[in-house]
Amino acid sequence: SYTESASDILAKEGEADRTFVSAYTQGIYYPLPEFYLSFGARLENLSNNHKPTVVNAQEVDDEINTDNSSLYPRFSVGYMPNEHFTIYASAARTFKAPTLVHLYDAAPIRNIDPMIPIDWVDISNATLEPMTGTNLEIGTKFSGASGIDGNITIYSYYLKNEIDFVNATFSYQNIGKSRHSGAELSLSRELPNNLKAGFDLNYNEATFEDGDYEGNQLNGVPKVTYSASLGWRHKSVLELNLSGNGLSDIWADQENKTPLDNWFALTLSGRANYQRASLYLTINNLLDKEYELSGYMDPLVGQARYYPAAGRNFMLSVAVSLM
Repeated sequence: SYTESASDILAKEGEADRTFVSAYTQGIYYPLPEFYLSFGARLENLSNNHKPTVVNAQEVDDEINTDNSSLYPRFSVGYMPNEHFTIYASAARTFKAPTLVHLYDAAPIRNIDPMIPIDWVDISNATLEPMTGTNLEIGTKFSGASGIDGNITIYSYYLKNEIDFVNATFSYQNIGKSRHSGAELSLSRELPNNLKAGFDLNYNEATFEDGDYEGNQLNGVPKVTYSASLGWRHKSVLELNLSGNGLSDIWADQENKTPLDNWFALTLSGRANYQRASLYLTINNLLDKEYELSGYMDPLVGQARYYPAAGRNFMLSVAVSLM
């Protein structure tokens, strides 16, 4: 059940339940010691039942039932000449259901501007369909070479009924077909003096494949995300880690006219152990930078709205083991 209020008015109320049943099977075959073939399949059934009693501050008597069932196969092939190197390729059908917040439980927004002829805006959408798609990957995993561990992946995901926040309706919608093509790189290495370094990079061309915005980049999806870290450890007594995360090339709107800021932020974390007690400290946004985590175009006023990142903040915690 859910209840949402705005301006002391009962804006939304109802009951929703979900039944999810899934079965999975997988087999692996080695025609040669260094080659493998893997086959798998997943059968899924998702049923939603929704009984709203109040919608946009109006009483209703309604019931919405949806049922989705499908079979999703997966196939992969790999080559492992030794325990330190693997190259593989895979193809799979995928399924991802909208969350209950997407469907029912996002709080509606009450309009107080008399110039805009809308009383309530309901962000959730009970008619959303699950996302389905085809995933293709080729990649390699390696370890031991000069102390470097890592993996490289090239991928292309073709999605149908992708769920996104649509400015024109100010709600979650199935936006049609989209494609995510790109590459991922992940590296880590043990260094002298108990140091360990890591680096991750993801390049993602996420585009609309049909509709009015065909060829445009999906709003809210960065083209480049990256992170780097440097950690130090003294036996099991003390740990320190400095990490940075960033992204670039992201749009607030489907028209790709309003860019969001590129940003990079540092986090410092540490842990100290003494007997059965551990002290944890995390400092987020170490340099106290001002930047936008994300944003969107507000169709009611025709302006961009932003979600600013929190300034420098920290979290301190203590854990004690009684065993």
